[in-house]
Amino acid sequence: SAENAKKQSIFDAVYAVAAADGSVSDAERAKLAAGLSTMLGAISENEAQSFVAAAKEYYDAHGLEGTGKMIADAVTDADGRRSLLILASAVAWLDRGVGTKEGLALQSLTRHFGFEIHELHKCMAAGKWV
Repeated sequence: SAENAKKQSIFDAVYAVAAADGSVSDAERAKLAAGLSTMLGAISENEAQSFVAAAKEYYDAHGLEGTGKMIADAVTDADGRRSLLILASAVAWLDRGVGTKEGLALQSLTRHFGFEIHELHKCMAAGKWV
């Protein structure tokens, strides 16, 4: 359904940024699922783990560009896209801050969403405090 596609897009966007450095460990996937299930509130951690597994499978098969296009097709409104960039930015800020590869992944999503780079910078600033 369209609603499930939008839910999945949250996990896809976050996973695409988390995977930008080349891998996402099992521990990182579990942390993503737990964090997103807490943030979203309407899904269980088990359901969140299923969404993360689907995000990994799609990303592994289609890469960043294919994932970005799929997300843009699922979430067409500007506010929804901004929300995804804020959540993805929050993941990029974890640990040592936004690295080059995470930044490039965020830029790719920004292009797919039809935004200018200054919009990404606003979302990244907001995501730092999520």
